[in-house]
Amino acid sequence: MKREFMRLRDNVKVDAVSYLKEKLLETPDAEIYIGCDSQTHGRETTYAVVIVLHRAGQGGHVLYFKEKIPAIREIAQRLWREVETSVEVADYLLENGVKRAKYIDIDVNPDKKYKSNMLLTSAIGLVNWKGYEGRTKPTAFCASYCADKICK
Repeated sequence: MKREFMRLRDNVKVDAVSYLKEKLLETPDAEIYIGCDSQTHGRETTYAVVIVLHRAGQGGHVLYFKEKIPAIREIAQRLWREVETSVEVADYLLENGVKRAKYIDIDVNPDKKYKSNMLLTSAIGLVNWKGYEGRTKPTAFCASYCADKICK
């Protein structure tokens, strides 16, 4: 799972593992949050994955990866791929010596009136089974805000 991530502040390509290891040496108390969002327009679905290295009260560094694939019309399939992709990125970082992500933010809504709610139990179950803590709306800022902005 080697993907080319970019720094949000200047859109420069970075090796996510090296970048995070270096920044964590400087600020070992920083936490890692990961999230993904997707949007389908026309014949394409765009996925955006973000890794946020956050220091409480001091902001953070945002890395992102964006890809376009043929359109996925089924909402459950599209949202499930968001969860799988976030877990895949978290696992990749951990396997390469980066500290465990504190949260994986999932773009599903705990309110049953929203379609994304159908995946809530399964998504949280996968994230927890893999040893991470999942967050959902409204606290899942990596997916709901950061990745969402990059997706557009």
